Amino acid sequence: MLRTDTASMSPLSDPAHHVVFQAQRSEVDTVMVGGTVMKRA
Repeated sequence: MLRTDTASMSPLSDPAHHVVFQAQRSEVDTVMVGGTVMKRA
């Protein structure tokens, strides 16, 4: 799950574009694999 309340993620007009080209490591909040939480901020 990504944080969308940061400057680089707004305005969120094209979510796929923002994830691929704009998102930073610091914006990753939670990582889930197969339903198991692997990382939680």
